[in-house]
Amino acid sequence: MLKSLFNDFLEDLAKDAVKLINKFLVDLMDIALNCQNYISTKHLIKGLSLSKVNAVILKYAIALLILKFVQKGFSIYILQSDGDPDHDPIHILTGFCQAVAISVTFLGLYTPLVNIFETFTKAILTAIGSKGEIEAIKDQFLLTLFGNGITTVLLLIIFLIIIFLIYIQIIKNGAELMVLKFAIPLLSVGLMDSDGGSFKIAGKKFLQMGFTCTLQIILLRLAMALLLTGHVIWSVAFGSLALKGPKLIQDYLFANQGSGLAGKLQVASNIRRIFAH
Repeated sequence: MLKSLFNDFLEDLAKDAVKLINKFLVDLMDIALNCQNYISTKHLIKGLSLSKVNAVILKYAIALLILKFVQKGFSIYILQSDGDPDHDPIHILTGFCQAVAISVTFLGLYTPLVNIFETFTKAILTAIGSKGEIEAIKDQFLLTLFGNGITTVLLLIIFLIIIFLIYIQIIKNGAELMVLKFAIPLLSVGLMDSDGGSFKIAGKKFLQMGFTCTLQIILLRLAMALLLTGHVIWSVAFGSLALKGPKLIQDYLFANQGSGLAGKLQVASNIRRIFAH
């Protein structure tokens, strides 16, 4: 009877541990993708309204878009010093309308994009938390913390340092993404250029940071599962790999492959190679 109650207690403890781990990682994901929420709604800086900041940026961005539209049309069709004067002006007008629309609606469009990354990551975290992991945590929990000697304790300290470094890295990435989000109305001026200008680079950066955050969270979850099931060295290895998440994404998915068809084909090949393995 007592043994059964003790086993039930350990199983509940293991399930609670998995829930806490997943909640911690989901919160990390939210910090990375919605850093401004933690600054404003969590009142890290009292009285600061980032919505007002965005309104000010948007007002000046619209003025900049109008100025760029007038300047570009004047240079092409009056001075004939920039571009082809025989080029249909509808293309410039289309780029201007796109830039205004994205500037005004971007923060609203950003939420569904974030939900894609968050839903995907949560599904992976749920899949990792299997019944086998619960049983392993129940069997190895106390042994992992107390039964493997000084070496395990030292490796555990190293792993905790890795978690702290990843936490700082994710906050830094979240701050960078927040700045990029507020800069989108200004960067959308590039949509009036034939090559997309700075807006094209910003779009690539958004996807890169989203994939990086997802990869880091998944690798960190695997590292925690390995730690709790007694595989401390493997845990440190996966945690170290999580620290290199930004470099992995940069090297394999968003490497600088040049422009044109060859570059697009190379990126597609990289994506196919990743999922093939």
